[in-house]
Amino acid sequence: MIAFLKSDMFRNFAGGFVLGTIGILSLQSAEAHYDQTPAPVSAGYSTVAQASPAPAGAKAAL
Repeated sequence: MIAFLKSDMFRNFAGGFVLGTIGILSLQSAEAHYDQTPAPVSAGYSTVAQASPAPAGAKAAL
């Protein structure tokens, strides 16, 4: 196990993960960080969201 941890293959393998992590973190766009602005509600969605409930006698579809 110690020989494997000291081998060039393990060093290159682990180095690839380190370089990949640095690349992903450094090239990530600024807009991707927790955008807390609410999305605008479209007219079609607002009319559906405000629609009246179904009558009491109607059966729910499963």
